Amino acid sequence: MSKRNKFGKRTTIFSKSDRLFSLIVNESPRRKPLVVKKFCNTFRPTFPTFIPIKRIIFDGLSSPLSESDVTEDSFHSCVDGDSSKEIFSTPPKADAIEVNHASKDFSHLLSACNQVTVLEFADLMNDIDVENILISKVGEGVSGDVYSFGAGSEFVMKIIPVDIDSPSRLSDLTKEVLLTSELSAVCFNFVHFFKARVVFGEYPDQFLDASISFKENKPNEAINPLPNEFSANQNFLILQLELAGKTMEHYDFTNLFQSISLIQQVACAFAMAEEMLKFEHRDLHISNIMFKLTRQKKYTYFIDRKEVPIQLRGVKATIIDYNLSRINYEQFPIFTDYSKDKEMFSSREDYQFQIYRFTRDLLKDDWSQFAPKTNIYWLHYFTDKLLYYKRGKSVNDERRAEIKLFYKKILSYNSCLELVKKSNLLDLR
Repeated sequence: MSKRNKFGKRTTIFSKSDRLFSLIVNESPRRKPLVVKKFCNTFRPTFPTFIPIKRIIFDGLSSPLSESDVTEDSFHSCVDGDSSKEIFSTPPKADAIEVNHASKDFSHLLSACNQVTVLEFADLMNDIDVENILISKVGEGVSGDVYSFGAGSEFVMKIIPVDIDSPSRLSDLTKEVLLTSELSAVCFNFVHFFKARVVFGEYPDQFLDASISFKENKPNEAINPLPNEFSANQNFLILQLELAGKTMEHYDFTNLFQSISLIQQVACAFAMAEEMLKFEHRDLHISNIMFKLTRQKKYTYFIDRKEVPIQLRGVKATIIDYNLSRINYEQFPIFTDYSKDKEMFSSREDYQFQIYRFTRDLLKDDWSQFAPKTNIYWLHYFTDKLLYYKRGKSVNDERRAEIKLFYKKILSYNSCLELVKKSNLLDLR
C-alpha cells in the first residue's frame, strides 16, 4: 500500500439555486503510477479536483441532486428501450448505517447522491434478481469496475471504492457525480446517468465472481485489484449508468456514412455542452467514446437556438469519463488541475499525448479557464482515428475524400460551437 502524502487544504464553496453545499478539496495531487494500455495507449491518471464556487449553506439534509433533476422527458431519446427501468431502487432507510462520525467531505458525497445515511450493500442487492440475471464485468477504469446485467440489459453498475479519509478522493467522486448528472441532461451522446448510491459492506459474491472471470479471460485489461481485497466495512460509490456499447477498438463500423454521422454527433454534442455548461472534455481518447447500434433514425440537437437534425446511420456515439473535464456550475468552474504532473506530457506514443501538450500550452497551466479549442483538438483526434484507425468495411473514395478535406480544416476553428455554425460539417452526407 503506497504512502499517502499530507497536503494542505483550502475551502472552496459553491451554490446552485436551492442546492447549496460546500466542498473542501486538496490543492495537491494524490499521485498514482501512470497506467498505459499497450493496445490503445490509454492514459489514466488521477489528479486533484478543484471546485472553486461561490456561497455555502449546507445542513447535511438537503439534496443537491434530486431524482427529479434527470427525467425521461429531459432525456427523451437517450437510450433505446424503456428508460424508466432501474437496477436498484432502494431509498435511504431510517435504519441504515448512521454517518454522524463521517467527515464533511463524505457528507457532501452523500448529499450529491441524495442520501443522509449509507445503505448496506446487501440491502441494495435485494433489488437485483441475482438468481435469474447473469452479472458480468464489462470493463474498468482507474476508479472502479463496471458490471452489466445479462443479455438485453440497458444499464451498467459502476462500483467505486471510497476512501473516507481522503479529502481529495472524496472531492473527485463528488465531481464525478456532479459532472455525469449535469452532462447527462445535455444530449443523448453523454452517458445517461440514472442514480448514485453510497453503500457499505462486503463486496457481493456475484460481482466478485464476475471480476475473477474478467481477470482470467482478459488479463491485459484487468488492471484493478480483485475486490476480495476490500474489507467487510468498506464504503463504495455505485453509479447506475446507460450501457453505452463498445469502445472504438472493439466496434466494427459498416461504412463511411457511419463515420460522418459519428463526427457530426460528437461535434454537435460538444457544441451544445460548450454553450450550456462551458464544457471541455480534455481526454476524449479512443477508450472514452463508446458506440452501439440504434434503431433511431435521427436525433435533433439544439445549438445557437436552432434545431440541428442529424441522421444517425444506425450507430450512436456515447461520451464517457469526465475525470479531466471542465464545466461551469452556476457560473463557477469545476475542473481538474494537473499542471504539475510532468509525466503526463512526456509520452510520444500516440497523438493522444500530443493533445495533452497542446492543451497545456493553450491554457498556460491555468486549468480553470474555459478554452473550447481543446474540444477541437479532440474532435480532430477522433476524426483522425476514424479515417486511419477504423476505416469501415465499405470503402467509398468520394466520402473519404470529403472527410479528409473536413479533417484538414478542423483545427482552424476555436470551438465546436463555431465549427458547427460555420463549417460544412452538416452538409456531409
